[in-house]
Amino acid sequence: MKTKIILLARKPATIAEIKNQVDGKFSPAEIVEVIGEKEIKEACYNSWNELQESDLSSSQFWKIRLVEEDEFLLIDTSGYNYPRYVGFIERRSDEVPLKEKLKDYREHYFVMMDDLSKDELIKQIWDSKPMAEKVKEANEFCKVFDA
Repeated sequence: MKTKIILLARKPATIAEIKNQVDGKFSPAEIVEVIGEKEIKEACYNSWNELQESDLSSSQFWKIRLVEEDEFLLIDTSGYNYPRYVGFIERRSDEVPLKEKLKDYREHYFVMMDDLSKDELIKQIWDSKPMAEKVKEANEFCKVFDA
């Protein structure tokens, strides 16, 4: 028997409600499958509350980035002006283990070494990350070296 995976929350009032209602995240292929030939708009909001106050009636489907929550959302308005059905969009980095990320940073570091000092490069990489990701990676980094 095939297990059903729920990817859209219905009429969520908070990010926590989305997390409680869904079992996974949309892959790029699943987004194409759901939307088909229909138009999809993209927007960025500072927070869930700002998104809730906006009018989404100009399109049925939206890809939304929430800065404070550090999330990417797929929204189906179904003709309404608010996020009626909401799901998370997976990022390529979601499933990449920390050791592979560190390897990628090292490779990036060697490419950039000719142009930047070590401290400048580290600052650039670190500054480009969202705060939630910084905290998570710092904790994981400590676990790797404490083991």
